Amino acid sequence: MATSFRHFGNLPDGSPVTAFTIGDADGIHVTLLELGAAVQSLWVPADGGPTNVVLGHSDAEGYVRYADDYMGVVVGRYANRIANATFTLDGQTHTLGVNNGSACHHGGPEGFSHRVWSVTRSSSHSITFELTSPHLDQGFPGEMTVLATYTVEGAVVVLEMEATADRATVFGPTSHIYWNLAGEGSGGVDDHRLTVAAGQFLPVDDDGIPDGALRSVADTPLDFRHPVRLGNVMRADHAQLHNGVDHSLHVTGHGLRHAATLTDPVSGRSVEVHSDLPAVQVYTSNFFDGRTVGTSGTRYRQGDGVALEPQFHPDTPNRPELGDPVLRAGAVRKHRIEWRFQG
Repeated sequence: MATSFRHFGNLPDGSPVTAFTIGDADGIHVTLLELGAAVQSLWVPADGGPTNVVLGHSDAEGYVRYADDYMGVVVGRYANRIANATFTLDGQTHTLGVNNGSACHHGGPEGFSHRVWSVTRSSSHSITFELTSPHLDQGFPGEMTVLATYTVEGAVVVLEMEATADRATVFGPTSHIYWNLAGEGSGGVDDHRLTVAAGQFLPVDDDGIPDGALRSVADTPLDFRHPVRLGNVMRADHAQLHNGVDHSLHVTGHGLRHAATLTDPVSGRSVEVHSDLPAVQVYTSNFFDGRTVGTSGTRYRQGDGVALEPQFHPDTPNRPELGDPVLRAGAVRKHRIEWRFQG
C-alpha cells in the first residue's frame, strides 16, 4: 500500500493534525500521528479481518485532553521520572518542569509527546518524524534535533530514534504504546502472559522515585523471567504494588536484544519487544478510570492495556550507576525498538 494520510482533527489553536498509515493493507499496518509521533493504531492480520492491538484516541482532541495518558506517543527528552525535577551535568544543576508531584515526568509538562512533529521522509513502509527542541526546553540544556523513524518490515515494526544537540544534555526516550493483543476495546489484559528478560528491578517509593539500588526479582511478584499471568501480578500483595505494576526492570545484556514477550493465550497472538536500552518499564494502565474513550468508542478502565516501555531507568541523570543517558555536543545518539509479531 502507498502511504495514506488523512486529517485527524485540530489542536486548540486551530492547527491541523495529520494521520499517516504505512505497511501492508492485508498484513501489518500502522497509523501514526504528527502529534507526539504517536502510534494511534497498529493492525495485525486475523481471521475476519485485521485487529488493532494498541490503545489510542480517535481524534486530535483526545490526545490533547488526555495528554497525560501518553497514548502511543514518543516520550522525551527523558522518559519516566527525574527526582525533584533537577539534575547536575558537568557541575551545573538544571531545574526542569514539574508535572508529577515534585518530579519531572516524561520530559516535563510540554515534552516531546505534546508537540507536532514534521514529516521529513515517507514511503509505503516507512516514515520519519523530526522535532527541534530549543535550549532550556522544559529546563533541559541544549538545542536538540530528534528523528523518529517507523518502518514496517513484514511481521516487524521498528522505531529508530536519533538525537543530536549543540551542548551536553540528556536523551532518554521511549515509546509509550499500550498493548491489548486481544484487540483494542476488548477489556482487560489480566489473562495476558508477560515475560521480561530481567533478573533485577528498581524499587520505588510511593511517588515512583527510585528507593535504593537494583534488587533481585527472585521471590517477588515482579519475577517475569518465565511467563506470568498479568492479573496475578497486578493484584499481588506486595509492598511495591499499590495500584498495579509501574516498575523498571533491568534487561539482561547489552545492545539490541530481547527485552520482553507479551502473549494473549486466547487469540494466540504475541509480540516480542527488542531494544538496545537498558531497562523496560512495565505499566498496567493503573489509573485508567473510564474517562478516556478509545478508538472503538470503548471507555478504558484500569488494566485494559499494558505499556512495555524500553528506556533508561527513572532518575538515571542523578544516578549514574544505572546508566549513561548523556548526549555530548555534536555527538549522535541512536536507540532502536523492535516489535516482532507472531500468531
